[in-house]
Amino acid sequence: SQRDYKAAFGQWHEAMQIAPEDTYISEKLGHACLRLAKFRDADQYFRQTVDGRPEAWAAWIEIGKLKVLSLDLRGAVDIRKKLKGNGVNNAQALIYHGDLAMLDNDFGEAELDYRQALSMAPDLPDGMIKLAICLQAQKKDADAADIVGRLTARDIQHPLVLIQLAHY
Repeated sequence: SQRDYKAAFGQWHEAMQIAPEDTYISEKLGHACLRLAKFRDADQYFRQTVDGRPEAWAAWIEIGKLKVLSLDLRGAVDIRKKLKGNGVNNAQALIYHGDLAMLDNDFGEAELDYRQALSMAPDLPDGMIKLAICLQAQKKDADAADIVGRLTARDIQHPLVLIQLAHY
C-alpha cells in the first residue's frame, strides 16, 4: 500500500523461507518483482505458483504478459488458449486477449475484449487506457479522448498505465 516494493519483496521472501510450498507467497513475490522490473524473477515466481497450483489463472496471465514482453508471441497465444480452454473469462483475461489482438492489428476484436473487461470492472485503469489507445488506432478520437479524460481525472499511480498514457 505504501509502494515500497523492495521492502514488500523482503517480507514475502522471509515468509517463503518459512513456507516454501505456499503458492500464495510465490505469487506475491512475482507481483513484487514485476513492480521492481525484475521480470525474470517474476516469471520464475509465477511459474513456481502454477507448478504448485495449476489453476492460478492470475499467475498464468502474468506469465503470458511476460511472454509478450520477451516477444514469445507463440507462447503468449498458447497461454491464451489455455485460459480460454479452462473457461477463464475475467476482466484481466479479457484485457490480455485484447492485448494479443492489438499485437495482431485486430483492433475490432481488441475493442470488444477491452469493453467487455470494463463492463466487468469499470474502474480498471489499464483497461481504460488500452481501450483508448485501441479507439485512437481506429480513428475514434472523440471516444478515446472521453476515456482518457475520465482516466486523468483520477490519481494514477501504476507506472505502466502512466507510460501508456504518455504514448497516447
